[in-house]
Amino acid sequence: MMTPSFGWLDLSDSEQRRAREYLRQFRTEGTLDELGFGIVRDALADVFFPATNTIMTHSRYLFFVAAALLRVERERLSGGQAARRLKMLEDELRKILSRDSASEDDAEKNYGVIGALAKDNLRRYPSSIYWNALKRLGLFKRPEWGLTYYLGHLDDYYKLIAPKRDDDKTSHPPLAPTHNWDPGLNDVFSSTTGLSLNDGFSPKLDFGLGPAEAGYLTARFQALAQCQGPSLLAHLLARQHQSPFAFPWEVPCPDTLKPLVNHARAFSMFAKGATLQYYDLLIEERKAQGWSSPVDGFEQPFAEWWSQTRETLAVWDLRDFLDLIKKKCRTRPNDAPFLTRWLKMCLEAKDGASLLRDPDARRLVINREKAVRPVKHRIGQEKYLRQWDPQKSLEGAEYTDPQRLPYLLDFRSYIGGVFVREVVAGLKQKP
Repeated sequence: MMTPSFGWLDLSDSEQRRAREYLRQFRTEGTLDELGFGIVRDALADVFFPATNTIMTHSRYLFFVAAALLRVERERLSGGQAARRLKMLEDELRKILSRDSASEDDAEKNYGVIGALAKDNLRRYPSSIYWNALKRLGLFKRPEWGLTYYLGHLDDYYKLIAPKRDDDKTSHPPLAPTHNWDPGLNDVFSSTTGLSLNDGFSPKLDFGLGPAEAGYLTARFQALAQCQGPSLLAHLLARQHQSPFAFPWEVPCPDTLKPLVNHARAFSMFAKGATLQYYDLLIEERKAQGWSSPVDGFEQPFAEWWSQTRETLAVWDLRDFLDLIKKKCRTRPNDAPFLTRWLKMCLEAKDGASLLRDPDARRLVINREKAVRPVKHRIGQEKYLRQWDPQKSLEGAEYTDPQRLPYLLDFRSYIGGVFVREVVAGLKQKP
């Protein structure tokens, strides 16, 4: 089986940027959790950028999916018919958004189309990707329902909202009107070009939010923050923040979130160091087997990492961090001992080289992998070590560039930043 690869020749700067952003979707952080940091990472990401996930591309998909499902309801479809109609509408949407563009500006507006490459072989449609966000933000009003359950029980909903007839054959509306969707969406769609629930998607549709959509999403994120606690996303929308950022600690933060953001920064540093040591162990084992690797080892990058992070990690209140995390997610039994012991070794080491080669630190990382990957751990198992693709996992600069070394986890800052910039741009549009 051949390993797929990506490349480009003679592309413009904007085309190269779009290609790099596409490849970013396949970063180690988004697809692998080799040392078990994902549970904590995702819990913090849910605080900073709620109602997002790493495979989202644009905020306007929230309205695209809602419009498609409302169209299904208007056509009174249910079960398999509803599912097929939804797929048809999403395929139509994909074809419109991935149309040939007359200019580079048009192409830029349509970048990030879900399914543009996979086409009919697409496995995860926008409705699946954005469903939980629609529920969490309150666009869809039944948070306990999954998408399949919703589509399968629409007949029950139609009966519930059907007018009732009394003995004299007079028709009466239901005493307590019920809605699957926030009624406020009707105002958004009625004042938005290209998203008519009657006429379908406009051929000129793109990802630019109109002022009504942007205002609605701002209100939804603010309501979520009031109900479930402050978020960076809501805070940045309130400030109409427009500058790009890579990490939560690079943007203004509400006072109540500052301790958690500082913890996230230190945790991201910790994760990078432990992962560098883990990869160094894998490279060492590959060498012992006589297999090639894209790098010889991580002595220099690890020394750079140790030097750049030592000051911050030395003052990191790990106990406070662990107490906070226990309130936000279900951690593994091994988490606290691993974090505590490896951090202690890091701070007691005289330099990065001694920590990288420290037998106890190495053994700790080996045992950590076995704890989080009990069947498929790579260290000590030739089968799974052979399956590892180091070129794909190491990603060059992500693990060797001194300017990028301190941090591994971005806690969904990429898609969070996309949402913020798109909504703010929509707010600034003229009605």
